[in-house]
Amino acid sequence: MALMSRLLGSDDRSPSPSTVRTWLLRVGLYQLQGQLTKADDWVWIVDHSVQIGQLKVMLIVGLRLSAWQRLDDKRLNYCDVELVALDPVRTSTGEVVDDQLEKAISRTGLPSHIISDGGRDIHKGLSIFRKRHPAVSWTYDVKHKTAALLKRELERDKQWVEFAKTASVTKRAVYQTELAFCIPPTQRSKARYMSADLLVVWGVKILDLLGSQQSKDDSLELDRLGEKLGWVEEYREAIGRWQAAMKVIECIETTVRHEGYHSSIRANIESKLEAPPVGSLANRLQSELLEFVDQNAALAKEGEQLPGSSEVLESIFGKYKTLQGEATQFGVTAMVLSIGAMIGRVTVRTVQKGLETISAKTVSAW
Repeated sequence: MALMSRLLGSDDRSPSPSTVRTWLLRVGLYQLQGQLTKADDWVWIVDHSVQIGQLKVMLIVGLRLSAWQRLDDKRLNYCDVELVALDPVRTSTGEVVDDQLEKAISRTGLPSHIISDGGRDIHKGLSIFRKRHPAVSWTYDVKHKTAALLKRELERDKQWVEFAKTASVTKRAVYQTELAFCIPPTQRSKARYMSADLLVVWGVKILDLLGSQQSKDDSLELDRLGEKLGWVEEYREAIGRWQAAMKVIECIETTVRHEGYHSSIRANIESKLEAPPVGSLANRLQSELLEFVDQNAALAKEGEQLPGSSEVLESIFGKYKTLQGEATQFGVTAMVLSIGAMIGRVTVRTVQKGLETISAKTVSAW
């Protein structure tokens, strides 16, 4: 901004970083407190941030089902959702979540559908809320469902437990060596089965590398490669089994993201899948996930499609953490209001109204 002011011949001044941050938060608070059209076709996506420090954040974003159904590709972007509620809390129970949901009705009217993960407090709060409002349907996010099924299967798979543990040891062993490009993916301490596919993909790539290096005269030192990564060969059969299961999961998750739930979704999924061997991991997961898809598709009315993924919310939380930067380690800060400025269709007019309506003092009070 200092450069632009010099080019335009005005005063050589630019705002401080804290001023720019305040502008961002003023627009975010404007979006949180601004008016939304009340209608009977709102879909809410609900989740909590991970608690860091004393607070965690209850976030509700919403979309109009009528507008979403007109999209060719049903994957949600930031501009497709509106900020409905953003509520930092010290403690969260089912009763607290129920109260938060009830208050959110004042912004959009009663939603027709809600998507969430399976967190205990959210699940209990939704149960209480839907007893009062039985017309509101609910679906469990497809990604969290697949992760829950994978956790159940892989936690009792001794080969998987050993494979994951050895991969962690290998990461430390090759981190500062010429084999650093072979580092296994970081395994999350929480919700680790949400990214189990990345570890399987890594295993497949290492097997391919080991095979290709053996056929080359100018390959990496095979002894060195074998010393650090040769252990993956012991899991070749298991990796093939896990890869088949991940293909089933990827197909179902992708179809739900692109199409939502509707009367023909099972047929569409089955047309893309090969029948796995009876009794295999892939077969068990496919059977349970297709049943899950059937249950959610039954909620859609004739000719209607319902969204089934809350991944846009996971992405919003991820971007918020990036904006907050190193301060994330100290817990939730006022920067959480930036979520309001990053989603929805933020226009020049939106920014103008936000800065005219919301003062720095209002942000500070919030």
